[in-house]
Amino acid sequence: MTDRLLNQREAADYLGVSPSGLNKWRMRGGGPRYVKPSPGPRGRVRYRESDLVAFVNAKTKGAQ
Repeated sequence: MTDRLLNQREAADYLGVSPSGLNKWRMRGGGPRYVKPSPGPRGRVRYRESDLVAFVNAKTKGAQ
């Protein structure tokens, strides 16, 4: 199974947050897992779709 990689804007849209908010989460260590396929400090960041689903599931509150 292939897991789609989303760019920062796509991931932010998926989560319903701004790209800058997603970036802040990443810098503070509180956001979803990410992949950095490009080397260096300015390398592009990508998010696996399955990691975004797992992040949302982990944040889900309430009765089951």
